[in-house]
Amino acid sequence: MNFGMVYAVLLVLFLIFGYIFKENDLKHYFLISDILLALPAYVANPMNGVYFDTVRFQYILDQIRDANLISGLSGGLNWVLNYSEYAAEPVVAVYIWIFSFFKNNEMFFFITTLLFLIFLSHLLLKVGKYFQVSHWNLILIQFVILTTFNLFYQIEGIRNFLAFMIFAWAIFTDLTATQKHEKVEAIIAYIFCMFFHPIAIVFVLFRLLLALKNKFVFFGNHIFDVVVMVILLTYNHFLSSIINLLAQISELPMMSSLFSKSQNYVYGQTEFSASTGRAEVSFTSMVFVALIVELLLFLSLYKDTVLPKGYLTLYLYIIAFTIGSFMNSQIYLRAIMLLLFMSAPLKALLFSTERLKDRTVYLMFFYNLMTYATAFVLFGYWYVAVYQTVVL
Repeated sequence: MNFGMVYAVLLVLFLIFGYIFKENDLKHYFLISDILLALPAYVANPMNGVYFDTVRFQYILDQIRDANLISGLSGGLNWVLNYSEYAAEPVVAVYIWIFSFFKNNEMFFFITTLLFLIFLSHLLLKVGKYFQVSHWNLILIQFVILTTFNLFYQIEGIRNFLAFMIFAWAIFTDLTATQKHEKVEAIIAYIFCMFFHPIAIVFVLFRLLLALKNKFVFFGNHIFDVVVMVILLTYNHFLSSIINLLAQISELPMMSSLFSKSQNYVYGQTEFSASTGRAEVSFTSMVFVALIVELLLFLSLYKDTVLPKGYLTLYLYIIAFTIGSFMNSQIYLRAIMLLLFMSAPLKALLFSTERLKDRTVYLMFFYNLMTYATAFVLFGYWYVAVYQTVVL
């Protein structure tokens, strides 16, 4: 039996049991379902002849355990902080070292995947509370996101999409915060994201740019946003200057290493086919088109003020950056998934058809058809391209 078959069954069960759960049990339901949906990560292994990053992480964990046996736990920590490929990224190094305490590697993939799902669920709970969305609509949104997203990329990659999911959670928490501790939690999450995966630095910088705009730009806000988006659409033409500027800013050894690592993602390739197949670019671009259509529908039905202040602006920044990254497949494909995670508030309002009345029945029929069709087509593609190559 392969990963895709088991995952599909679990998603269907997630929908069926979610339909019969009571509204006040949603938090517990999400937790139970997250544990069940993460279980395949515990037993997932690529078929012989297929290489995924799971193999690399397993090798690192085994190396740490060997060092632990020779020199104690401090020996393993010393090795991963000084001699592993993550020696310059202490947050990642310590995170991996912690899982060397377990006797098997499977807990590493299971718990990391579980954290990803928990942050998604918590984001949806926050969205539901903020917009007063029904529990069933939140379950449908989680189903759509998980069907569209390739969960095995989270299992094997560990860092990238967990950092993105935490960032999506932090942004919504930050912009809807009513208490000081919520702001503090968001700031901690931003910092963790940057040190967990360098590509997150770019999006945290967008948040800082938004904060600076709100504080110092007293007129012409729309002009400022247009200028920023034009720059993001065309940034590939002056990458060298950006990298040189960042290199001068980052004088601390740890920050210097992070920016150095981030160059692998910022420079990317000269053409999108250099690191990934055209099929993956095409199918993931379908998600991007659906997200843009979703945004246009949202703007035609709601005022942008229904979203937390600044959320739509940041969302547009990332859309512009994604378009500008088209010739860099590593950033382009990953940024689309970040937008998928961040689209949760838009989906929450568009799924709540009772707010929109009869005048939008045809638009909502089109939206639902597009959303579910995109999700099922993507799941089918991930099954053929990835899921069926992973055995349990």
